[in-house]
Amino acid sequence: MSSAVQGAKRKREDSDVGIEQDSVSFNSNNENNQSFGNFPQIPKRRRVQVAPQQLSPELELATKLCADICNIGEQNLSFLTNDILYMAVPISGEIVNSEEVRDAILNTVYSVLVEQPHKIPFLSALIQVSNIVNNVVGKYVVEFLHEKAQELLHEFQKSQEQAESEDKEDEIVLGTSECGTWNRLKLVLRFFATLSPIIENDGVFTLFKQFLELAIELQNQCEQRCALAETMYYNTLISVPYITFSDPNNADLILKSNELLELAKSFKIVPSKSLDFFKHFNITNDKTQAAPFDDKCLVDLILPAVLKISENNWQLEYFINIKDALLEMEKNLIEKHGEPAKHQLPQLSFPDIEFLKQVGNLKNIIGNIDTLWKAPRIALQVYLPSANGFETQPPLESYFGLLLRDISQDIIQNLEFNKKTVSQQLLNLAFFFKEKTFSPAGSSIDKLSLINDKRNGINIAVSLDTGDEEDPLKLKLFQLTQEAELDFASGFTSTWKIEDVITESILNLIFNLPNVSNPIIYFYTVLVECCTRQAKAMAPVFGRAIRFFYSNIMLLDFELRSRYLDWLAVQLSNFRFQWKWREWEEDSIALNESKFHPRIVLIKNLIAKEIRLSSKRQIRQTLPEEFYRYLDISLYKKEQIDKYDMEVFGNSCGDIANDKDEMETDEMADLEDVELDSKMKFLKVSNPLKDICFRIFENLQNYGSFEEFNNLVADLKQQAEPFNIPNIDRYIINLVYQSACVIGSRSISHISSFIGVAEFKLKKTVGLDVSNILKEEEEYQGDQFAVIESEGELKTRQQWVIESVLRIWNHEPQVGFLILEMLLTRRILTVDELLRTAFDQENYAILTNVSCTESILRILENLKLFNISNPKEVQECYMLFFKLIVQNMNLVILKINPDENTLITSPDNEDQVSEENEARWCFIGLFLLMKSYLRKFSNEYILIETELENLITELQHKPTQNVLKNLLYKLKNL
Repeated sequence: MSSAVQGAKRKREDSDVGIEQDSVSFNSNNENNQSFGNFPQIPKRRRVQVAPQQLSPELELATKLCADICNIGEQNLSFLTNDILYMAVPISGEIVNSEEVRDAILNTVYSVLVEQPHKIPFLSALIQVSNIVNNVVGKYVVEFLHEKAQELLHEFQKSQEQAESEDKEDEIVLGTSECGTWNRLKLVLRFFATLSPIIENDGVFTLFKQFLELAIELQNQCEQRCALAETMYYNTLISVPYITFSDPNNADLILKSNELLELAKSFKIVPSKSLDFFKHFNITNDKTQAAPFDDKCLVDLILPAVLKISENNWQLEYFINIKDALLEMEKNLIEKHGEPAKHQLPQLSFPDIEFLKQVGNLKNIIGNIDTLWKAPRIALQVYLPSANGFETQPPLESYFGLLLRDISQDIIQNLEFNKKTVSQQLLNLAFFFKEKTFSPAGSSIDKLSLINDKRNGINIAVSLDTGDEEDPLKLKLFQLTQEAELDFASGFTSTWKIEDVITESILNLIFNLPNVSNPIIYFYTVLVECCTRQAKAMAPVFGRAIRFFYSNIMLLDFELRSRYLDWLAVQLSNFRFQWKWREWEEDSIALNESKFHPRIVLIKNLIAKEIRLSSKRQIRQTLPEEFYRYLDISLYKKEQIDKYDMEVFGNSCGDIANDKDEMETDEMADLEDVELDSKMKFLKVSNPLKDICFRIFENLQNYGSFEEFNNLVADLKQQAEPFNIPNIDRYIINLVYQSACVIGSRSISHISSFIGVAEFKLKKTVGLDVSNILKEEEEYQGDQFAVIESEGELKTRQQWVIESVLRIWNHEPQVGFLILEMLLTRRILTVDELLRTAFDQENYAILTNVSCTESILRILENLKLFNISNPKEVQECYMLFFKLIVQNMNLVILKINPDENTLITSPDNEDQVSEENEARWCFIGLFLLMKSYLRKFSNEYILIETELENLITELQHKPTQNVLKNLLYKLKNL
């Protein structure tokens, strides 16, 4: 935990959570006697100037020392000697003289090594120098961190025993900087490794050996993958090279490190049987279709990477040689104070192996980094060498590549309380490694390509006429070549970009499966903050990532498509919605008639999201003309709306069904200030029943009595008889629920409040039993709304309710679905009917409309909020969802007419629109949706495993049956 002294430095920002504090005061010319209307003026409260509290000399010194410790290594390397000596002398004195100062220093050291692990080598150097000046410094630090490590293990056992006894479900703590027990132990162990020169005997190696042996024994006693064993194994191995960091030429340290690697070789890596559920890209067919990269688990990469370091005699070539930088200073200090003492580092007391086996799946683990190890950690690779012909970051398989990813993600997760500090530390990360390890900030790919050519012996000198102002491209190439030549001559021969490392590390957390470890908006805002700080350097890097996912979206996991969409919306909204839309223009033209192509779905939903965050008018200004058609975010096409209105109003009800809505005309398509009641055809002049409809509307709006409402409905039925309304009950339901939408259209809170007040009328209109809310004095004669006993008829009426709400809010479907969720909480609707609407064969909104997709996910994730808590009812909801997918798959299969012996694949010509191609994209979308929800709701689906297996046999395609059966088998091991 952070020290109290450091807490003031790291206070949270209101802007992180969108809090704005406003104060309202009345202005007056006469401060003594003024009034506002009939109310007397409230005098302003006088601000009291509070003198800053005078700190004691000890606390003032502690504050300065802790601030300096937090900022260690951030100055130029040439100042490192002076900075460390400047801190070491007072630390060495005050750590003995003042308990308050000692506690502040020790807690700050612990906080920094956990929250900013890239500073561990510099922090270690400070402690070692301080230990020369006063041997007690090392003793205090080693004992304090050993005690912290032991407390972590004790707290872990205690929390797991409590969780097991209470039989809790998976517990992920979001919105906290708590990284977890095992990640903290990793960083403490890493710090101990750098302190090996001041730890006596083999204390460091004994501790490393203890972790490795425990990981090996734990995995050996488990038949399947043990997440905890894998966590300990990886966390220990990635810190082994730090042992020789402080003394790279020490033969004994090298020997002991090699012994640890020999021990690590006996760890048995057990592949997860459910690995397919965690892959970012889905390859489920037998075509020559390949994911953009080979899936690699981090646990498989770490040992080979560390072995390569050992083959290089444990030299960490990209690390700053702090020992040499401080050599002269240490020599002088030793002459003055004598040889530094070494300190004991005892072993740790671990929980027994049987207990660790019980909690080995990390089911109840707490911590935003430890939770990542529940599932196999597959590395997402965005900036591939194949994209440019050279590497723009250290290879994933290398130790440096793995370490940078590990450090970056630790910073992101452990400093989540302040996104500004996170972005600053990430952007400065290159300064903590050898100079010129990375290319200069903001280096373009074109310039790095020239540097790569230069590095490979290609002469990049270009003979150009610099005076040719008619050819700007030629001039730009000349200038770029000159910059590359100068950088190369200055020693910048690397093509690695720290911006790529940072962005890919964050994207790995955003696209982690099965869950994200923090509220996902946090990761989005960190990317935004990085781009805000260094727009010129970061914006092109983000652009390359956006293009990578767009190019491969056909294979991207269904859930990850939604995360990609959200990231794009947040990113663009923070930079005036600017994007190079013309890059996607050809796709939009070629796929103009497509409904299910993943790229068209992405473009349409992205623009819909942007409109939510802004307005149609503003978004239109950022789009080329080709994309104007996506500004119409209606759920249903005009032809569908006309057909629906005809079914409600009938042919004999004047021209009302053919009236155009104001918001549906081309001229008004981009305006937001049209009132919703203009869409309500019941109130149009062309409706012969307008007057009685308006009176019913007024009754609802003015919260009139139910008796009056009932009589008005009776009058409506009587007046409607000459007009041959197709179904008067459907007409009334549409009138009432569209009226409710118009009345509550000011805001979501207004409609929610209205539904609560008008719940009785709304339920009576549908035919629901309201005996639980009907008071005796409210009983009356001539009730127009009989309770519907038939389940089939009731479902039909509930479907009319859904249709009426989505009809009136067709132009803004996200509002319509939110209202339907409110009706669901009031038990006016059921989950069944909402699911059936989402899978409507004419629209397949679950696949094509982001508002529908998000709504269904919210409902299934929060069934208890929607009054569904009975285990049987919960299982029935998930079973229906799966059943609807299988039914629709069968319908789509008929359109494809696939080979009975091969899997259904994406179209051979992905840019061609045809009925069969659309059916193939729809089928793949349904399959990916099924896989995504099986993973997300695995605990629920395991309970209905037998029913699912029987349902899959109904699928009219044997190869797909086999794939789904295999997924269900893997589901058991999820």
